[in-house]
Amino acid sequence: MNNQDFIKGKQFEDYLEKVIFPKTDYDLVEKTHTHEQNFNRYVESSQAPDFKFRDKKTKVEFYVEAKYRSRFDFNDKIQLIDLDQYKRYKKFQKPGCPIFIAVGYEGIASNPNGISIIPLEEIDYKELFKSVVKKYSINPNQKIQFSDLKNIIESESEKTDSKSNFEKDSIPKTESNSNKIKNSKTLMLIAISIVILCFCFYKLFYTSPSKKIKEQITEYYSAVDNRDINALDMYLAKNVENWFNKRNISSDEIKKASLEYYKIIESSETEILWDTYKFEELNNGDFSCSYKAIYRVKFNKSNKRKSFNLILHTIWNNDYKLKSIFEEQL
Repeated sequence: MNNQDFIKGKQFEDYLEKVIFPKTDYDLVEKTHTHEQNFNRYVESSQAPDFKFRDKKTKVEFYVEAKYRSRFDFNDKIQLIDLDQYKRYKKFQKPGCPIFIAVGYEGIASNPNGISIIPLEEIDYKELFKSVVKKYSINPNQKIQFSDLKNIIESESEKTDSKSNFEKDSIPKTESNSNKIKNSKTLMLIAISIVILCFCFYKLFYTSPSKKIKEQITEYYSAVDNRDINALDMYLAKNVENWFNKRNISSDEIKKASLEYYKIIESSETEILWDTYKFEELNNGDFSCSYKAIYRVKFNKSNKRKSFNLILHTIWNNDYKLKSIFEEQL
């Protein structure tokens, strides 16, 4: 990754602090540590969202997790957080202290074309359509008023209240014997309809192992090219049997080796040729995947990029964590 890409996460965080949540209106209560600080010694509070702000007028506190995406994918979707992150953030959400995902998209990290402030409850831990993201869009060139945040909070509260009232209204009342048979048939039809709906939703949202691993591969190379060392824990098994020319290496050792490698390169970019992707489920429950890729790298003190045409052979465990990888150079 080039120098601008290397700092784009920091650029977007700085943009949020200065433009959207400026110190004139919001106190900065907490801020997570950098990857470099956590690499030297991990700080447990880094599991929280990126920021905790306090509105100066109302003294209400809230968390903000910063996510910048340069573009939507070909399905007009973006992936923001995974299930583990979602569960982790939910632990920090308490009454009176909501959590928002600040999504910057398109443009550049320090000045995105669009920005949305989305309540955590609205986040699908896999991916969001552009229409959902833009539902919560705000002016990217001016601070957000706390009254606007409050409207979002109250809107979400109304959804919760209406659901609660629906549940109350659904409590069955005492019926006469003449109506019991009729009502039992109605309940049976409702039950059948629910089963059919559940099956349809399962088919709609089910992600096959092949597709899930494609997502993992995409995110893994994004983390590698963006030098997001801590994110590698989401994609690497604790012990990796094969890591290119090394055997039986821990994920911590891989992260240390990656940091050393980053010192000698200025940028890197990995392009996966998905039409060559091959997937196979192994007898032991693991998954074998191979694919071709073009790896472009620019070394320090060099004016030229080098390109390598590769075939990658990978093994993923049933938790979708990488346990083996080696390459052939074409």
